[in-house]
Amino acid sequence: MTIQASFFTSGGVVAHRLRLNSNVSKLRFSVWWDAEGKMTDAEGFDALNRSRPVSDKLKAKLAPSYGLACAIARRGNATA
Repeated sequence: MTIQASFFTSGGVVAHRLRLNSNVSKLRFSVWWDAEGKMTDAEGFDALNRSRPVSDKLKAKLAPSYGLACAIARRGNATA
C-alpha cells in the first residue's frame, strides 16, 4: 500500500494511507494540513476500513509528516 498525497489550490496538503510505528497504532491515517503546515484534521482507519477518531497523542505523532506529504505531492504521480 502506498502513501498518496496532493495539494489543494489553497496551498494545503492531504496525505492518505499514512502509518505510524505498529507498536503505536494499527490504524492507517488520512491527515490534512493548511498552507502554513499546521495540521487541521486527521482520521484513522482500521483493518476493515472503518473510520476512527484520532487521539491528540496520535495527532502529535502525525503532525511532523507534513514534509513527507509535501514531498510526495510534489512528485508527478503523488504516491510513494
